[in-house]
Amino acid sequence: MDGIPERGESVARPRIDEDGVFEPPNGAREVTAKMLELFTNLQTLAVSLRERLVKEDGQTMAEYGVVLGVITVALVLIFGNLAGAITGTINKVIGVLPK
Repeated sequence: MDGIPERGESVARPRIDEDGVFEPPNGAREVTAKMLELFTNLQTLAVSLRERLVKEDGQTMAEYGVVLGVITVALVLIFGNLAGAITGTINKVIGVLPK
């Protein structure tokens, strides 16, 4: 690409000269094309950020309720089964203590 790009010619890639030095855009059309490219990229970024913030992943309140119910039932069963063992252990300790 020498000079100002013609209509329809891509300016997406930066120009690097033979010494490996970046050549900034020159001319009104090339600067305008770069500004439009920047604006488009910023719009794309804004849209993707908005989608991430609005995205509804994760658990709903109904799912939290189901999880809470399962945990409650599990705890009741565990403590119900442990109640007999705890009572037996307390009775053994009471039996060992002098009267």
